[in-house]
Amino acid sequence: MNRYFRLDLSGRCQTLMEPGAFLITKIHGADSICSSVDWDLHVATSWHDIPEACIVKRMIELTPAEAEALPKKVKP
Repeated sequence: MNRYFRLDLSGRCQTLMEPGAFLITKIHGADSICSSVDWDLHVATSWHDIPEACIVKRMIELTPAEAEALPKKVKP
């Protein structure tokens, strides 16, 4: 819980901008994520919507200083 990553998406993933949007992550195989291809992200605004796929292009670990600078509301 002390490592933070920035995920750069290959597209806009427009649903992320909607009020009430939430991420759906799926784990396939091992439960560790080592690179951007290990992510399976989808976004929806309600359980009745068809989730939008969000493809992760790049995953970058933040430095301790960058992680500390994040607002508390975006940290788990």
